[in-house]
Amino acid sequence: CPGKCCPFQTRDGKELPPGSGTAKEGAAIFAQKCAACHGPNGISQMPGSPSLAGQPDIFTQYQLVFMRDGAREVRD
Repeated sequence: CPGKCCPFQTRDGKELPPGSGTAKEGAAIFAQKCAACHGPNGISQMPGSPSLAGQPDIFTQYQLVFMRDGAREVRD
């Protein structure tokens, strides 16, 4: 996505809230950092930003790991 929106782009997790890992916390992170480009329900209306809804779970998991580890570009 265009911008520093993905919370997994830092390896140390400092941008994640304390006790992260719950669905409620994940929803708050998504609303704040992801929804503007990927859509509030994961269905993007923005050219160049893919929809996240409907992707297989393993695809999404791998993309998050690739972003976190620096193997997938997160554009500024």
